[in-house]
Amino acid sequence: MQKWILGTALFFFSAPAMAVDNDGDGYDDTVDCNDADASVNPGAAEVCSDGIDNDCDGNVDEQTTYYPDTDGDGYGDASGITIDDCAPPTGYVDDSTDCDDADANISPGASESCDGIDNNCDGQIDEGCNDTGDTGDTGDTGDTGDTGDTGDTGDTADTDTDTDTATGTTTDSADTASTDSGTAIVSAAELAGETGGFGCATVGVGGVLTMWLSALVIGLRREEEF
Repeated sequence: MQKWILGTALFFFSAPAMAVDNDGDGYDDTVDCNDADASVNPGAAEVCSDGIDNDCDGNVDEQTTYYPDTDGDGYGDASGITIDDCAPPTGYVDDSTDCDDADANISPGASESCDGIDNNCDGQIDEGCNDTGDTGDTGDTGDTGDTGDTGDTGDTADTDTDTDTATGTTTDSADTASTDSGTAIVSAAELAGETGGFGCATVGVGGVLTMWLSALVIGLRREEEF
């Protein structure tokens, strides 16, 4: 009998306690940080400056930093004047990623346009707009394959034909007249000398002809003398 009474007592005292919701806010006393106040529970909003942990997160009157949203696009300006509060003031948001808070068309949620502006605030301008897949190289190096050499060395392959006349004048077939300095007109006396011999001279074809004619004349003159 005593064993039965002892076993029954142990059963009732060792049984887990039942969770209750005393304030009827839908949160039992195992999660409700104040089960006597229905306005305090994990689903409640934090109320500033009341000294109470309204949302049961372990923090009292915790605040959020809010940033100005001048253009009303839902993205705040990190360089603007911020406000710490439990709820966002009018014209403020809890975002700070807008790179141009004066233009509602520019924000992290905007699409990039090819207009020279960073429309989507990713730090890049007109990304993907300039890449057409063409490197701009036409494959032409600019060399036409012509070295500029026409194959003509400038020589017309026409050699000047000099015609030496008895007067020592050289007539060029290219209509260029010049005096042949290599041809000299030598008198018979100079060729014959005192002994009647011929001196040495370097003469051209015309000079040879002149020498021959002069020698002929001298010979005829000597025959007349004898």
